[in-house]
Formats: sequence, structure tokens, C-alpha cells
Amino acid sequence: MAGAKRLRTCRRCPGHPLQVECCHTKEGQAFLAALTIKETVTNGAPSDVESPVGPPVPVDPLLLAQAEAGNGEDGDSDSETEDKKKKKRVRVSASNPIYGRVEGCVRGSVPCELLRTSKLRTFMPDSSLATRRYNRELAAIIVRAERLSREVGCWFLINAQYRYSGQTAVTYASPRLRQDAPDDTADLGRRFNRLTNGLVLARQKDAQDLVKQLQELESQKEEALTRASAAEAALAREREENCLMGALVSAVGK
Repeated sequence: MAGAKRLRTCRRCPGHPLQVECCHTKEGQAFLAALTIKETVTNGAPSDVESPVGPPVPVDPLLLAQAEAGNGEDGDSDSETEDKKKKKRVRVSASNPIYGRVEGCVRGSVPCELLRTSKLRTFMPDSSLATRRYNRELAAIIVRAERLSREVGCWFLINAQYRYSGQTAVTYASPRLRQDAPDDTADLGRRFNRLTNGLVLARQKDAQDLVKQLQELESQKEEALTRASAAEAALAREREENCLMGALVSAVGK
């Protein structure tokens, strides 16, 4: 019957009994323990007849408890296995987009909805780890793109640049695209490179502007501290002069 559990025989025991009835498996030990308990209850003493499956072996007390319970644990494990097999697999579909849709993909000027096949990963704030991940994943994407473009003869263009990269952008064009439009393909790569270079320079400029602003704030802070120190010194001198004047007035009055 389809789905039925196949019973195996033990090759170590004489006569090759089932593994669930031999002394070399936990199930077999539980079975022998249950058989011994049954014979004890029936005859009042353990049977003296030698077991055809081999000499008796020490049995774990836990196995005795399982045997008294009628091997319920084995039944539970089997039922759990069957439940896992019968568990319905969740499939991504237009009616069940459990991972959402890809953003930024268009067909012409119309958004092209592609279903994500897995959950999106979280953002990597560590730039060194992100750079290594970018290089590794981009190489895999380009290898797959070349395989697909050579297999079906499609026009394929990939442009990529990492915002913290100190190198120029990466461009891959399929053989068919390079053959049919070599000049336009090269121009697209150069335009993307200029675009990303401008973005990188803008980020650097923003960073430089922030550093400059921070330096100005530090300078203003130092100047403010200097003025505050000078004001405190002047106030201290004024108080000292006032004390001296008060002492002279008191001396003259006497």
C-alpha cells in the first residue's frame, strides 16, 4: 500500500527477524520487554524457553515504560511523520504573493509585476560585509546572465555599481546585443558609468560638506569657550577690584 512504512529485518540475529522484534534496536528491546512482562503476568514467572532471536539483553527502564504503554511513542512519531508528509506546501502565486512583488521592474513604460520567490533579506549596515556580498552576488548574477543570453540568444544588459566602491561601474552586455548594436551598447555603459560617478562624487561632496560644517562648529565652540573664559577672568578681576575698593573705603572711614 502506498505510504505504508516498510519493515526491515535484522541481519545480525539468527533467522533474520524484524528489527522491531530483535534485541539490536530500541523498538525490538521494547517489544521483548513487553513480551517478558506478558509472560510474567501469564505464567507467574519468566519463561525458561530460550528466545529464538538471541540472548536476553539489559533493557532500559524507560523502554519498559514505553512497552507498558503499548509503544505509544512510536505511534506518535509515525503520525508526526505522516503529518509532515501530508502538510500542504505553500506556493507563491498571483493570488498568494506571500513575499510580495519585485519593485522597480518595468516592461516598456508599464510596471512589470514579478513575484518574489523568497523573503527579502535585511539591510547590511556594515559596508565591508556589504561590499563582499555585492561582489559575490553580482558575479553569480552575471554568470547566470551570460548562460541565459547564450542559450536563448536574447539581448541582455546589466549595469551595476556599489555606492562605496572606489572602482568604475560593472557592465555586462550579451553577445547578441554587442553584435547587433555595439556602439549604442558601449554608449549605454559609458552613460551609466558617468551617472554613478556623479552619484559617488555627490556622496563624497556631501560627506566633505558635513566634515566642513563639523569643523566650523568645533571652531565656533572653541571661540565661545575662549570668550567665556575671558569673561570669567574679567569678572573675577572686577570682583577683586571691588573688594579692594571696599577695603579702602572702610579704612578711610575709620
